[in-house]
Amino acid sequence: MRIENECTKGVAFEALLFNSRLKLYKQYIRYALEKGYDVIPLEKFYELPDKSGRHMIIRHDVDRAGIFARKMFEVEKDLGIKSTYYFRMSTIDKPLIDEMVAAGFEVGFHFETIANYVIETGANSMEQIDIALMRERFLRELNQFEQITGVKSKSICSHGAAENRMLKTSNNIIFRGFDLSSIGIEFEAYDPEMYAKYIDCHIMDGSLLIHFGFAYTDTPFTAVNEGCENIVFLSHPNHWYEPFVKRMGKAVFLLLGKYTKTAARRFEGAKTRRGR
Repeated sequence: MRIENECTKGVAFEALLFNSRLKLYKQYIRYALEKGYDVIPLEKFYELPDKSGRHMIIRHDVDRAGIFARKMFEVEKDLGIKSTYYFRMSTIDKPLIDEMVAAGFEVGFHFETIANYVIETGANSMEQIDIALMRERFLRELNQFEQITGVKSKSICSHGAAENRMLKTSNNIIFRGFDLSSIGIEFEAYDPEMYAKYIDCHIMDGSLLIHFGFAYTDTPFTAVNEGCENIVFLSHPNHWYEPFVKRMGKAVFLLLGKYTKTAARRFEGAKTRRGR
């Protein structure tokens, strides 16, 4: 799996066949380190008084329960880096979280307040949703998350559920115009001011059947090679270590040509890159 050939059908097929996508993740991180990037967690970057220089900011959304997050955590410990993991209520793994915190990793709440409300009530439009009540609901969820995990969240991260796509609304709309510090939270992971001022590139992983593993046009290698200074690399651990049956199903689709070669768009929230 050579750096210059990271996004190809052959690389994707090899990763599916041998469940070796985590090897690519190692390459991404090592390449960034070799090019002089400081590979750090999201919260650490947010708190930096001086954000100049080169940073690859690592954040994980733990959307599915299972061994996936542990596998990625073990890889990062071997690499000597730290990152931020956001857990949903349904994916909390208390022993793993304890290990992460002890190792100096960051853990936060991956909230889905509006989506949960939609599931419970059947609401199908934002006119049926009271934002003030959603904030109260979020506070109860956050308190429960912190009691179960024993972690005080410095930051939170909105989960993009099917219900949010139906409403065309992110969960973080409940904090629009709201001071998060009043409830002890420093920032939300998609903080618009942070992105507009400091983030040159946002990368998000995805299925190996779409752009061979990335939701947007950028990959860690292209972002580094273009000289982007502050790169957010968002991953979902379940995309990097998959069960055999799921991998073989994707491999068959790949061989049949049922995949997308290129990503449809570039992430629009980051600041405009110099010279582009």
